[in-house]
Amino acid sequence: ILKLTDYPREDYKFVLLDDGSRNKPELENLKSWARDYNIPLILHEKNCGIPKSWNDLTKYYDNEITVMLNDDVKVVYPEWLKCAVFFFENNKCGSIGWPLIQVNPVTGVKTIGNMQVNDGGEMPAGACWGTKPAIVGTPVGCCFAYRTELFYKIKQPDNSVGFWEDMISFSEELDFGFELCRLGYRNYMMNWPPFEHWGSQTFSKNRELQTRKPSNYLPLPEYLEIMKNCLPRDRHFIQTPWGEVYRMNYSRAMFARKWGTKDYWDNPQQEVHERVVYPLCEPKQNVKWIDKNGEIKEELI
Repeated sequence: ILKLTDYPREDYKFVLLDDGSRNKPELENLKSWARDYNIPLILHEKNCGIPKSWNDLTKYYDNEITVMLNDDVKVVYPEWLKCAVFFFENNKCGSIGWPLIQVNPVTGVKTIGNMQVNDGGEMPAGACWGTKPAIVGTPVGCCFAYRTELFYKIKQPDNSVGFWEDMISFSEELDFGFELCRLGYRNYMMNWPPFEHWGSQTFSKNRELQTRKPSNYLPLPEYLEIMKNCLPRDRHFIQTPWGEVYRMNYSRAMFARKWGTKDYWDNPQQEVHERVVYPLCEPKQNVKWIDKNGEIKEELI
């Protein structure tokens, strides 16, 4: 990241977090690496979940903008941070997300949609993420940035501040993005520059993190009642034989209960979009951004 970031080094800082890794050799390597580069490292003794991790990272520094990059995301274009800071400084936005080049972690093949990037890294003809930033309900969870001051204005049902810690994983970025909208701030998906995303490694390498115990916020009987509306082919993902629940489905159900959505399975966030995102789309606002050629663009969006 240091080599691929064209921005004054004194104006940004790093902090790492390990969320209860059980692979001791890898963890020791991470500690050694953090010492060598003089980067703070937060260590959770057990797996606390993504929201708790993001909250701890956000609170570590007193800063204006917080950037979250997952361990399976790679910086590609040096202007990424400069473009992000410019966007925050010139627009009323709560958060931004970046577009992705998907990378197969086994073959190394890179794709944009269904188009393959050639060996030289050249973008395939027709590959783009639009000509301007787009209003979204929430940014992509693996690489996004937000105004730190707004983070502290979000109070969750479990009394956590910022991200909803009781969710543990899945849907936490959706909930956070909609909370920013509820505060009156738009969220944007940038059209440039993209990051590389190396195949969602977090849960594929840690399958034990796919289940959890039910929360007091949504007791098991209420959860099972909500899940009656799910598609038949997904019913085996409702509850494990040992009484735990699958995190992705359970987080969706928590989200549906908090935001009062009726459509749990197909698109639980659509109703919330209509309530908190659509009103922010009108009237159009004057938006400024830096395009892929380094030029400042301006348009009503």
